Amino acid sequence: MVRIPSSNEMKRPSVSKRRKSMGAMRDALKEGRYDDSTIQAVYRLASDSDRGVRQDVAALIHHLPQEDFQRLVDRFLCDSNSYVRSAAESALKQRQKQRREAQRRRKEADWIQAQTDSLQKQFGKRAGGKILRVAERRCGLIMGSVVHNMDETMSLVGYHLYKAFGQLEGNRASLRHTLKKMEELLLFLDKHFADMRAYAKPAPLRYGRESLADVVAEAQSKAVSGLREKSRDPANVSINVSIPGNITAEISRHNVVTALVNVIKNAIESHANGPTTFASGAVEVCARIVDQGIEIEVTDDGIGIEADDLLEVRQFLLGRTTKKNHGTGFGLPIAEQNVAAHGGSIHIDSKAGQGTTVTIRLPQNQR
Repeated sequence: MVRIPSSNEMKRPSVSKRRKSMGAMRDALKEGRYDDSTIQAVYRLASDSDRGVRQDVAALIHHLPQEDFQRLVDRFLCDSNSYVRSAAESALKQRQKQRREAQRRRKEADWIQAQTDSLQKQFGKRAGGKILRVAERRCGLIMGSVVHNMDETMSLVGYHLYKAFGQLEGNRASLRHTLKKMEELLLFLDKHFADMRAYAKPAPLRYGRESLADVVAEAQSKAVSGLREKSRDPANVSINVSIPGNITAEISRHNVVTALVNVIKNAIESHANGPTTFASGAVEVCARIVDQGIEIEVTDDGIGIEADDLLEVRQFLLGRTTKKNHGTGFGLPIAEQNVAAHGGSIHIDSKAGQGTTVTIRLPQNQR
């Protein structure tokens, strides 16, 4: 017996059309456009008989105003379908994450204001205001450098996208090559964002007594594997480590390893002679105890740094890089940030054509 659809069913759009309408609705909610028609559509589709439609709605409700979000998440968490309940749980976690981020931003803003008030109280409004303007100028310099690098990358993405459209009806091999280039650029942007997050929100310090030889070995392994993951095998560059086994320090291991990874990777990359190849060369890593502290030296015999560029490198400015589509310009600033958090410092010596030495100084004990 053939089932005849009811008049209501014949008037209602198909499931595929109802799910397709989610795209425009999602865009509107993401942009904060909470007009009555959009909210009404969300509620209507939240009661849809199709599980897939309800699941799609549950996945986007974290964009809604709090009152509507709470009402719908409570409904979806009691839904008869496990997929819908799972989507609602994810939306709830996303909303909780948004709330934590908002609280963190408010806390940071309050801290900045408190520090500004303290400086003005200690040194006077004029001096405090000058310090604030200097900080704002530095922030502007950082943002300008970062935006410049990202703008260059986005221009290249646009260029390769234009090429791809022109190759749709032509040589498939050329199209695959262009799409591969676009993938590489997008991965680079993803790395850029990750480095920005790492600098803006560094890992918390967790101190412990660590063997320096073990810490350097871990950093060396991560630096080399990180390059190999990007099909850049540094086999031609020898890495010689000379760290006495009895040197220990009270450090936050993760933060110091992260700093050393960036410094060692830079030393290896100083021998790059192509996008994925390296000339023969050497990197030396040694350490010693000095004045109740430790010094770690990472020396390479790579291309070195020009004198004018060295002055800028020593300022640890974010986004400053000469490694196009490989370096984001955050490596050394992140290293300096992590070392400074320990009460330490980084010094860089270099000569063009001869190589570079990076000296990391850390206190041996935290008091």
